[in-house]
Amino acid sequence: MGVVQDQYADDALEMLIEKFNQDVDRIIQLVESYHDKELFEQGGRQWATTTPSSWPIWKWIHINTVAPFKSFRTKIRKWKKVRGI
Repeated sequence: MGVVQDQYADDALEMLIEKFNQDVDRIIQLVESYHDKELFEQGGRQWATTTPSSWPIWKWIHINTVAPFKSFRTKIRKWKKVRGI
């Protein structure tokens, strides 16, 4: 298993769901803390200008939250197919 899997391997499903929901709530609070201009325009925060394209904050949030699930979904489908699920 990977580092993340090892970190949470002994946690009960209910606890993992609770941790996930807490993280979702924190992300929502973060997004709501920005004004539209900060969130959607380039240069909304100094830390968000570290890429050559100077991504707006929404893009940083997207690539670090939602985007990875597209590849996860593919891996899960492959895993299910191999196991005949």
